[in-house]
Amino acid sequence: MAKFTFNNTGGGSAYFTLELRRRPTDGFYPTSSLQSTFITGSKSELFSALTGSNLDGVVQTPNPPAYKWSVVVPEGTPSLIFNPTSNIPASGSVLRGTGEFSLVLDDTVNGGSSQTFTAAQMRGPGIINGQALLGGGGAGPTSEIELLTEAGAFILTQGGDNLIAEQT
Repeated sequence: MAKFTFNNTGGGSAYFTLELRRRPTDGFYPTSSLQSTFITGSKSELFSALTGSNLDGVVQTPNPPAYKWSVVVPEGTPSLIFNPTSNIPASGSVLRGTGEFSLVLDDTVNGGSSQTFTAAQMRGPGIINGQALLGGGGAGPTSEIELLTEAGAFILTQGGDNLIAEQT
């Protein structure tokens, strides 16, 4: 689980999206891989401790599988806790935003790190999130070696186990 704290000083609402990485070969989300298990479940299962916003402000792609979620970022310092269904490896997600806000992504409760992202980093194509997002607490992947097969499929290394995720 990771805490997302937004600092919206732009004088109006903004919008934030966490999106899983798409296949580099065709830009689509894989449908038969480990990635399809990262964000499943209802909003009340995935999000908690919302301040300055509520679950009505969270939009999730159809489930299953879901590959992204978004939230309205009102003025002030709203926050939420995101608890992915399973661990999202480092470099496995992209952070995007519109409006003038910064984001503090804090996963120190799971032994991870805390990082700050600026509005400029999250605009347009967004920024690849370099830290893992752990589901359910406890140890999980802290890094990913991003390798591709000849067909463009990701080969992930998680917790010392090599996993080739089929990308169809």
